[in-house]
Amino acid sequence: MKKNILAVIFVIAFSSLPALAQNTVFVPRPPVINIYPQFDPVRMHLEQQLLRDNMNAASNGNGKKRRASSSNSRAATTAPVKIATGVTAFNAAGGRILPDQLSKAQGKNASEISQAKQTFDKFLNLYQETAQKDGFPANDLAYGFEFFIVSNYIFYNDFLQQDPTDEALTSRNSKQASWALIQSAEKIVYQQIKDVLSKNPEIIKLTNRQKQEFTEMLAITTAATYYMYQMAGKNKDAEAFAEAQNTAKQALEKLFGVSADRIKITANGLEFK
Repeated sequence: MKKNILAVIFVIAFSSLPALAQNTVFVPRPPVINIYPQFDPVRMHLEQQLLRDNMNAASNGNGKKRRASSSNSRAATTAPVKIATGVTAFNAAGGRILPDQLSKAQGKNASEISQAKQTFDKFLNLYQETAQKDGFPANDLAYGFEFFIVSNYIFYNDFLQQDPTDEALTSRNSKQASWALIQSAEKIVYQQIKDVLSKNPEIIKLTNRQKQEFTEMLAITTAATYYMYQMAGKNKDAEAFAEAQNTAKQALEKLFGVSADRIKITANGLEFK
């Protein structure tokens, strides 16, 4: 039976959100939202394309060329921003959509609505700042997916080394090498996702507003997990850290339908082992 992937992700990503804001009176929890039915075939299309070695074959054929152009994706503080083009791009001229909708859906009074909106705006600020820093177009559904996939992959595998229980030097050195590899491969992963989505008839039919809403959901859920992960490491809270890792793990597995341990980002991009 098909599942609404973003509704599932929303529940997972915010299941531990109170750990993010212990000093906040009102902690927003996004409701389970029924997303457009067009998104369900998107999930199925991604599974078909990514799990049948199509992506591996494509990346292996072009990996050398792509690596040359993306090896310094985060060498500078701010990379030249790529302009969003194609069917996955959208125009956000009307401003943000979900912070206002989500905060009004759950806030019981003006104070709670205001606090919730600030939190959701904070999440989207992180998304946009990351896109700007790394040279990606924030107004692109393909980057929304890339941000979601790569970030949760990093959180699950702890490539930012936040695990308060990890004291092994060999593990730390390995994670540092993996982190550098991920940074160099991000543009390849972005192009892989963009190629897949651009060929999907359901994506082609999406309106500008639908693409923006979908991108904002991916960004909000990812940022929520990031703050869980970061705060757990900062507070040296092993239990909260494990919870953040599990959140990232479930997000990846719900999207791809395979064990998170099979999902790899290599010099060739996104692969499945």
